[in-house]
Amino acid sequence: MTLLAGVTILVMEMIVVATLSARRNGARLGVLVAGLLLPVAAFVSATPIQRGLLTFAFVVCFVQAVQLSLNPFPGGFGARLASVFLFIAFIETRAASKVQRRFDARSAVKILLATAIATISVVIWCSTSSLPLWLRFAVRLPAGAVLIFAAVEITDAFMRLLTGLAGVTLPPLHDAPYRSRSLSEFWGRRWNIGAATALRALFFAPLAHRSPALALFTTFAASAVLHAYIAAVALGVRPALMWAAFFLVQPLMIVIERQWRVQHWPRSLGRTWTALTLALTSPLLVVPFLNFFKITL
Repeated sequence: MTLLAGVTILVMEMIVVATLSARRNGARLGVLVAGLLLPVAAFVSATPIQRGLLTFAFVVCFVQAVQLSLNPFPGGFGARLASVFLFIAFIETRAASKVQRRFDARSAVKILLATAIATISVVIWCSTSSLPLWLRFAVRLPAGAVLIFAAVEITDAFMRLLTGLAGVTLPPLHDAPYRSRSLSEFWGRRWNIGAATALRALFFAPLAHRSPALALFTTFAASAVLHAYIAAVALGVRPALMWAAFFLVQPLMIVIERQWRVQHWPRSLGRTWTALTLALTSPLLVVPFLNFFKITL
């Protein structure tokens, strides 16, 4: 199957999900349709990054179909369709509101700074080719992690810049993840807020009254499964297991930080704890991510 055919099926799926979600019974049928179409990307002939993005889009469309079945979107077909399309970027349109159009200079500056940081990371990466293997790994791994964070900041700032020009305000994609004083704050409030909100509603909230620990581990297990599926389709079993391991170790570390009362530590120590914990587990995330671009350490 060609990439164009896969994208066409994805767009048609979004339209079907938006159409069916007008009523609760129809929305449930939309979940079934989205679930049945999840494997489509596995049959597409494309590069790893293309197949990965397409798989991601199908997964996110399925998640949004589930959300629409549980919490119908107010408004007409256009609003529901926009909610499905924009949720691919984890933009939750329920909280959208109109504001005066403006040029967000702060976001523009953030784009420039993050682009500069990303460029420096790439330069560092390219300049280490002649280093011994262990030293090259030690330098390139943090450079790759910084590149991912820079890309996140660029994406968030770019969306804020566009929505400001359009006269619309939307919830941020991220909220300065580098300021997190704990892993709980990082995953729950600052990193990929749209995805965190969806996972919290679908998995954490229904179980929290029974057992907060069960809710925590179930939520991260669900995230691990979704990420592993994307990596498996695009890259294979080993990268999928690495991504799954990264997300499965996070709740363990959150339990530890709660026992150590990290949230009550001084701000600098809390941020150091968060950064070090993510850095130590980052190879499980960064290495498969780089494989999407056929880049090896």
